[in-house]
Amino acid sequence: GAVQSVKTAVPVKFDSVPDQGGSSYFGGSMTKAKQVVNPELSKKVAVVFRCANGISDDIANMPFKQYERSNENTVAVKPDAVLHNQAYLLEIAPNRWMTPFILKKTSMLWLLFWGNALIWMPPPPAPRELFILPTNMTTPKMDGNGNLWYEVRFPNGEKKLIPAVEVTHIMINSTNGIWGRSILEYARETVGLRLGMAETQSNLQGQGLNPSAYIQVNATLDARGRQNYRDAYNEIMSGSENAGNLVVFDNKISKFEPITMKPNDAQFLEQINATDLEIANFFKYPAYKLNMGKQSYESNE
Repeated sequence: GAVQSVKTAVPVKFDSVPDQGGSSYFGGSMTKAKQVVNPELSKKVAVVFRCANGISDDIANMPFKQYERSNENTVAVKPDAVLHNQAYLLEIAPNRWMTPFILKKTSMLWLLFWGNALIWMPPPPAPRELFILPTNMTTPKMDGNGNLWYEVRFPNGEKKLIPAVEVTHIMINSTNGIWGRSILEYARETVGLRLGMAETQSNLQGQGLNPSAYIQVNATLDARGRQNYRDAYNEIMSGSENAGNLVVFDNKISKFEPITMKPNDAQFLEQINATDLEIANFFKYPAYKLNMGKQSYESNE
């Protein structure tokens, strides 16, 4: 209501902030490894999942408190269950659904995967509560006087303009100080490479670690005929339980030649470890927390 009255009293034009970044690649563009990378798909990579959860858990476990200065003394503000002051929102219940841990952890996940965490406190007469605004549904905008607003599309489809003074905005990798950029925007190709490696491993495992091959047939085949031979080979060799099986064809096959490439020849393990370390570097996450690299109790401590 307060936002609507401001819009009615001051009819101004709202322009989107240029160079927002951080969301353009979430539409589904392909990486060079032929993989689509977005926040949810990237979580299928164990290192990404571990880094994001490790960082967000560490922040969420930190005790946030409110302090005030009185006569040059700094004292902690006590939570007030009646007034729902800032101390109560930070330490007891930020809103009617979330615990402080969930609010902090969820905000950090938005920050890491989208570059921005937006926490909104609606103005009176609404109850004092802290809500997380979905970054992927929010667009920063400027009015004619240079004031910053956030246009938010809520789950019911309604759009609202929220003034920046009502929002606590945490951002990373910003290029304009108004909107941040996700870590995935920079690590996109690396995460895509790791997704491609996992897909390759799955395909090899699904074939029982059997190599690809080419077959020469004493016949002229159309597309349907070539597919029939391909299906016959896959039926015999697919699945790990068929690894090492003997392939038997009729006399129409003049040549069968496997295309040999073993996973260890392709150095899959070394590539995977190197890529995982590179992803951890993007998140600034130490390798020992991923159970990687040299493990030493003293250095880890």
